[in-house]
Amino acid sequence: MLEQLFEESRKAIEKHYDESMKKTTLPPELCGYRFLLSSKSTFRADIPIMIIDDHPGPNFKQEGKAQYSRELELKDYPYPSCENVSAYIGEDWDEDKPKGYSDMQVSMRVIMNKLMQLTRYSGTLNDFALKGVLALYGNPYRKGFHGKALRPIWKNIFDEIQPPLIFVLGKDVFPSLVLNYFGIAKEDVDKIETGQTNYSFKLREVTRGSKKSLLVYMAPHSRFPYGKENGAQLAAVNDMWNRVRTFISDNNL
Repeated sequence: MLEQLFEESRKAIEKHYDESMKKTTLPPELCGYRFLLSSKSTFRADIPIMIIDDHPGPNFKQEGKAQYSRELELKDYPYPSCENVSAYIGEDWDEDKPKGYSDMQVSMRVIMNKLMQLTRYSGTLNDFALKGVLALYGNPYRKGFHGKALRPIWKNIFDEIQPPLIFVLGKDVFPSLVLNYFGIAKEDVDKIETGQTNYSFKLREVTRGSKKSLLVYMAPHSRFPYGKENGAQLAAVNDMWNRVRTFISDNNL
């Protein structure tokens, strides 16, 4: 594990967060940050898969149709990393559903299961999500703060950690962080139309030094019916996974 890089990244995020809190009028319960959705043990140079999500949701459980307020119940999620269970698999994100089974988490389970299958991971889904994939937020701040100031942090991370498979779920994160780092114009990617307005899969192979990666922008799992696709959506998803499968085979991953 790249312990020093993890600590430096965490401290830089916290410093920027503390500075931003001094300037905002938002109440603290609407703010907060999250860094990794997996264990910090996944912060290593040989991790095979990275998933970059957009940004975390509010740090509370909303009651009924109440507006955001200081009275909303706070939820105690781990901020720097998840050491007991992946946020995608075991956290309570919806008070009306079992832990790990909010709509977004169900979609992510579909994606994680597919990645397990393609990479021939032999452990459980829980182990894979917690220790086999580096999952983190492109913008770690819950509300109101821009993540552009963190580009130097992301450069340091990508300089040390460039997995063969990099999946991005954040619509703004993909061009601003990932394509920006690799020096790729947003129009210089392959597109797979999904049949859903405003959402297409985007793919690009990149080589940096001795490292080759497949960058995959996926339609946000909060808005795309992973596991329930049909028609053009299903064809697009199958096309995307076939591209991933071919990259894995061609590069003996």
